[in-house]
Amino acid sequence: MMNPNFTRDQNHTPHATYTAEFTVTEGGTDIAAGTDITTSFTMDDAAGNTSSTFSTAISQAGDDIDANTPTIASVSIPNSSMIVGDTVTATINVGDDGGTSLTNLSGSINGFALSSLSEPTAPPIRLSSL
Repeated sequence: MMNPNFTRDQNHTPHATYTAEFTVTEGGTDIAAGTDITTSFTMDDAAGNTSSTFSTAISQAGDDIDANTPTIASVSIPNSSMIVGDTVTATINVGDDGGTSLTNLSGSINGFALSSLSEPTAPPIRLSSL
């Protein structure tokens, strides 16, 4: 017997899709694309019945989560004289790049705009005199 006071939203379907949102917060765990993302949640119905816990991981090829902004540890320039027309290479040491290449360099050194951001393909070579 149906409760005469019960009404159903005419647009509701028995297998409805719900959406939820989460915010990636600074300092969280980075997740590489293709790696399983753990889940754990429940839902309650109007009567207060709680569903079983859903805990099936999400895994998609492009679902990386970057929860750490890049940090700049230090910046250096050659310890030598510079004159008009010189191109000076600044070395930017990054504390955390999340394992990805950085882009969109902006800023200045002593008022001179920076340009041509590049990441070396090999570690710097250190020379010493014999």
